[in-house]
Amino acid sequence: MAHADFNLATGSISQLTVYDDVTGRRFTRPENIDGNWNAAAGLTFNTPLDREKVLNLSTSTDANFTRSVSYVASSTAASALPDAPRCVR
Repeated sequence: MAHADFNLATGSISQLTVYDDVTGRRFTRPENIDGNWNAAAGLTFNTPLDREKVLNLSTSTDANFTRSVSYVASSTAASALPDAPRCVR
């Protein structure tokens, strides 16, 4: 038996955090993002080891992959972000 699954999330909400290197202050706000996804696949195998089917061999293998988008920026890189707060020095 085999199985597979894929889930794509559009319009997810992540937290955008800008860190001021000089003052140590952080600014955080929710931000709409796309690109989060999860994929999974697996395989299960069963077989009897004797004619009476009293003893069985069973094995299973699964794999999962996840991509989760988030934001972190320092004040030097914050100018590249739209609507990022301007840090006063």
